[in-house]
Amino acid sequence: MADKYTAHVVSHTHWDREWYKTFQHYRMRLVDLTDALIELLETNPDFKYFTFDGQTIVLEDYLAIRPENEDRLRKLIREGRILIGPWYNQPDEFLVSGESMVRNLMLGRKLCDDFGNYLAVGYVPDCFGHISQFPQILRGFGIDSAVLFRGITADQTKSEFLWQSPDGSEVFVAKMPDNNAYSNWFYRLQEQLRYPDKPVDPDEATKNVQALMSDCIEEKPTTSQLLFMDGCDHVFAQFKTPEIIRIANERIDNIEIKHSTLPAFVEAVRSENPKLETVVGELRWSNRKWKLQALLTNVLSSRIHLKQMNHSCETMLEKYIEPIATWAWTLGSKYPKAYIDLAWNYLLKNSPHDSICGCSIDQVHRDMVYRYDQCREIGEKLLENALKDLSARVGSTADSPEKTFVLPVFNTLSHNRSEVIETEVDVPINWQVPGAKVTDPEGRELPHALLGMSIYQPMDPEPYDIPCAPALKKVKIAFPVENVPGVGYKAYRIEVLDAPNRRQKSMLLGPNTAENEYLSLTVSSDGTFSLLDKETDAVFTNCLIFEDCGDFGDGWNYVKPFRDKVVTSLGAKTRISVAEDNAVRVVFEIISDLELPKERHTNGLERSDETVICRIKTYLTLSAGSKRLDIKTLFDNKAKDHRLRVLFPCGIPTDVSHAEQPFDVVERKIAVPPCPNWKEPIPAIHPQKSFVDISGDGIGLTLINKALQEYEVKDDEARTIALTLMRAFGNGVRAPEHQHEGQMIGEYTFEYALYPHAGDWEEAESYIQAHNFNVPMITGQTSVHEGELPMQASFVEVSDPAFVLTALKKAEREEAVVLRGFNIARKPVSVDIKVNGASSAEKTNLNEETLEPLNVADGKMQVDVKAKELVTVKVER
Repeated sequence: MADKYTAHVVSHTHWDREWYKTFQHYRMRLVDLTDALIELLETNPDFKYFTFDGQTIVLEDYLAIRPENEDRLRKLIREGRILIGPWYNQPDEFLVSGESMVRNLMLGRKLCDDFGNYLAVGYVPDCFGHISQFPQILRGFGIDSAVLFRGITADQTKSEFLWQSPDGSEVFVAKMPDNNAYSNWFYRLQEQLRYPDKPVDPDEATKNVQALMSDCIEEKPTTSQLLFMDGCDHVFAQFKTPEIIRIANERIDNIEIKHSTLPAFVEAVRSENPKLETVVGELRWSNRKWKLQALLTNVLSSRIHLKQMNHSCETMLEKYIEPIATWAWTLGSKYPKAYIDLAWNYLLKNSPHDSICGCSIDQVHRDMVYRYDQCREIGEKLLENALKDLSARVGSTADSPEKTFVLPVFNTLSHNRSEVIETEVDVPINWQVPGAKVTDPEGRELPHALLGMSIYQPMDPEPYDIPCAPALKKVKIAFPVENVPGVGYKAYRIEVLDAPNRRQKSMLLGPNTAENEYLSLTVSSDGTFSLLDKETDAVFTNCLIFEDCGDFGDGWNYVKPFRDKVVTSLGAKTRISVAEDNAVRVVFEIISDLELPKERHTNGLERSDETVICRIKTYLTLSAGSKRLDIKTLFDNKAKDHRLRVLFPCGIPTDVSHAEQPFDVVERKIAVPPCPNWKEPIPAIHPQKSFVDISGDGIGLTLINKALQEYEVKDDEARTIALTLMRAFGNGVRAPEHQHEGQMIGEYTFEYALYPHAGDWEEAESYIQAHNFNVPMITGQTSVHEGELPMQASFVEVSDPAFVLTALKKAEREEAVVLRGFNIARKPVSVDIKVNGASSAEKTNLNEETLEPLNVADGKMQVDVKAKELVTVKVER
């Protein structure tokens, strides 16, 4: 304990842009708050600083209503009296992609540079835990400190510590108090602050500041510097704060209180050179006492449609539009940066924790759907244009029959791929399509399956005419492709025939059994299945048990009923059939009718006696040459207050699971420590991105998902993996009438897959299977003609699949190509990267600022990448 302390009072507001009120309602308050703030700062020199919650989006929101105040606002920001950034807004770290966080910080920095100041502190006041790679992301923007809470407590560490990412990147962290977090000054002095016309009581204020000082000392500060956070959710700048500081300084001998900033506090702590402990990896520890410090883990599955839409938009922008548009730009086309930026902007506006987490009122989440729709609509047209552009450049000089099209199959991931694809071909409406012939660039005929046909009207107007294009047929077709190069394409010819061209072949061995080169699948009469991995002879049985239990919680928390009634698909009325059997795949359809309690009982203790039938329709797809079993489940939800999960017992002896996170794969213990009398026990539920893996004794099972980000590995003998499909709840912020849509009544689709393998996730390259599942190859279409591009080409070649490409785009400020990737492996790699036409290259930070030059020869550069390191390269052509 120090003889005398220095306290830094940081005035701020925590600004949830939308939550228990809509954005528009909150913006009206923001305008009033900012009007008052500008007036206060201009008229009271003792009120020196105000922090705008680490965000910049508030500036856009305010100036849209008060453009006449822009000069006044800019002056205060340039002078350092209003602190903005580093974020555009405050994203949830687990539910958005790593690349989305990078773009958030990039946009935040751009706006900060425009306004003339930048809060170079990783201020994240209210995220529900923190990802392992957060320090590395901050370092990528030149930020070497963070101020946060949630996920780490005074039980574990002192108020300040060093936080390290798995690559070794390290930042200084100031942990805000467990109990009152970013509002400890506010809550201790609330009675003094909340009544604007009530004079400050010097005796009461002194007593409260002394109590606050004791609170901070209990948090185990490492120096004589204390952090007093003067603000709370949506509160105006507290004009009484300077007076309270003056009173306290006059009356308390062992403390000096300053009106200060987060950077000043960080610098003051560092100046005392404290001995700090190091914490490595993700921060996801609950607090046994809890006031504000909760992880709120079950937001991972609240309003699951939002997570699915977010994933779809992120995938479209990151994995399709930017890489394909960048390639087209290098060939002379215009890069549609303004539209891409606009789509990203709509997407990023949905990333804060009260938005993407699904814990706000219904209207907020309806507004989110609108933004996702805008992102998707912009993206669909951008992707259509880019595919047409690149496809039209692909030449096919071989003689081909008249009714032949060329389909370039684009692989935007950085490794070669071989798999069965499903796509659609446009043909004139008057063509009959009884058969087709598919050939690869070498002229070899491939097996295929015609899967259906539909008619549509393009309605694409010419520049000087009304829409007059004829209707077309869309022919759905599936066929295998081999060795499609990474960040490249391979073009296939599709010839429409006048007669059927059936190649009789089947993977069916019996009514409910099928196998390919790698897997053998048997579906049982109860709707479960067993899966044999031919490489290891491991058999996984009783897979696909649907488990439905009561959920009396809210957008934040799953709450088990006092007396629960758990319903499973075992024993449910089930029908099994073969939905598809052809030369390239077999698909089983499993229909089960679950009789579920209709809702919560009126006694509030149990599920109701009244039931409803909720149909679950599941498709199991086994494709030729695939090491993966793909699963799609359609669920017609007619019940309320429940949680639906799907279970996969794996029987693998292990104490840990491994799950993908942004720029990382993390290890987590399966067993949860006992937490008697904890307000929020340590969660057994965990977040994931595209996969979770269980492995041991030389075998493993990877459960892949598409935007289903909540899992649990049960601490049972079977080591059952439970994947949450959805939660339906009626509670939340404000009155129940604002929460109807949390019940998720309606039809939902969930996609996931199983990948059995030898070894662990890294040896089996589970991430490749997971990324393939999440980013299907995409096709263009063109006529047979001579072109500048061959039938097969690659834009970027990456020598080691462990270097996972996460971005390929045009540089923000230069005429250059930027690519970014990370080493997913647990050991360093030396990777060769070749970019078509590259003349020079350099490593940059995440903000695309130069770090060091790279040697380039014949378009190729070698990059040494540490384990789990994130690397950005800028390439001049």
